[in-house]
Parts: sequence; structure tokens; C-alpha cells
Amino acid sequence: MMKKTIIVTIVVMVLAILIIGALKVYEAKEIMNMQIDEMDLSNVPDGIYAGEEKYMAFVCKVNVTVKKNRIVDIAVFEGRESEYIERAKEVADRVIENQSLEVDTVTGATVTSKAILKAIEKALKSPRLD
Repeated sequence: MMKKTIIVTIVVMVLAILIIGALKVYEAKEIMNMQIDEMDLSNVPDGIYAGEEKYMAFVCKVNVTVKKNRIVDIAVFEGRESEYIERAKEVADRVIENQSLEVDTVTGATVTSKAILKAIEKALKSPRLD
């Protein structure tokens, strides 16, 4: 009887791990395919704007500074240290350089890059902080 209980427990645990893994893959695909809307910066007054995007088990937060209808700074916060967030922060530099949200994501940190882009989009659609 004990062997049967152990086997059932192991089978349930393996199934749970497989289901959780499948859900994470699904969520990652959803994020990678997420639409990022282009912003018309000519309609964005000078100021600092905050936005955030929840993804996987994390929340990416940004503060976007706009001066004279140009993005001049993007601060990215996530509350964790990882190679993905550090690499993905490069996407914020690309946005500033191109003055556009239509930039390539960072290879190897695609999901995190998309979360940063969506957070920037949301920031630029929100009221100023100051």
C-alpha cells in the first residue's frame, strides 16, 4: 500500500510540473506576440511618466522622461537581479536612440524586452508623475 501511495504521489508531482511548464511556455509565447503600439511623441508634454507590465512572475516598471517631444531617459526597475533584465535594458537604449517603440528585442531576453517595451508604451499613455 505504501509503494502505491508513493508512486501516485510521484505521478501527481510530475504531472503538476509538466502543467506548470506548459503554462509558462504559453505565457512566454503570449508576451512575445504582444502588440506594442507606436506612440506619437508630438502629443506627449514634457515630464516623467511611469508604466509597468506584469509578465511571468515579475513586474517590470519604467520611468520615461520626455523633453521637447523626445524621450531622453528611460529608467527600468524590476526588483530582481538577473542576466535577462540586465541584457533587456538595452532595449530602452534602442528606444531612446530611435525615438520609437519599433525596435528589435534583445536576443536571449526577448520576453523581458517585450515587457519593457509594453511598460514604456503604458507610461507614455499615462498622466505625468510631476
